[in-house]
Amino acid sequence: MRSPFKSPSKTGVPVPDLDFSPVKQKELIYQSGIPVLESSGPIPRITGHTLVDIITGVYDEYFEKLYIIDCRYPYEYEGGHINGAINCNDPQLLKKLFFETPIHNALIVFHCEFSHNRGPQMASIFRNIDRDSNEYPNLFYPDVYILDGGYRKFQGEWADYCDGGYTMMLDHRYKNDLMAATTSFRTAIDEFKNSQKKPFSNVENKSANVLFKSPMPAGFLQSPQTSKMLEYLASPILRKTAL
Repeated sequence: MRSPFKSPSKTGVPVPDLDFSPVKQKELIYQSGIPVLESSGPIPRITGHTLVDIITGVYDEYFEKLYIIDCRYPYEYEGGHINGAINCNDPQLLKKLFFETPIHNALIVFHCEFSHNRGPQMASIFRNIDRDSNEYPNLFYPDVYILDGGYRKFQGEWADYCDGGYTMMLDHRYKNDLMAATTSFRTAIDEFKNSQKKPFSNVENKSANVLFKSPMPAGFLQSPQTSKMLEYLASPILRKTAL
């Protein structure tokens, strides 16, 4: 399906590749106890309904900390975002926050506007960092997911779980911000890829952290329970500085 927006080449605005093709299969399967969309790629996708269940404690048995990574540009995030989501699309910062001291038993959800480009790209980078930090098939973070449909779909269906409204990436009011943010995003990705060509440094205190093997065995649906330990990253840098 072609993008409904005007071609960026005609406006002179560099933007990430946009893919509006829907995930073909929507059947739910279960991975590590969390229902995911079947045939959704190397990083499994979850629905907005599943994310709400995660937030409200339905799957508390399977994790202790939840981190929602919003990979959109700062002006998009400021226009509205999922409650508690972290605005981050810098691989180096992602590596610093999650791999200098790996977080035990955390569940990570990535998304962007539609979850077709920036979110999946950051999720893939996150998984590659995890792979490079361990001996296969061990992982620090086996529970990494992509929010299917991205913020646009989630905000339309679950607005009560969002702070603010919805600002499109291609909103004409933010043309200059779009150009600057896209350049910054591409530069960050390129610099990180170049840095990864060098030997990957060992993660400190790796032996002190529990390693998980991947892929994880299939789980099963649990009945709702009271949320016991839903935590979000509270870094002042991420909360106050747009990346």
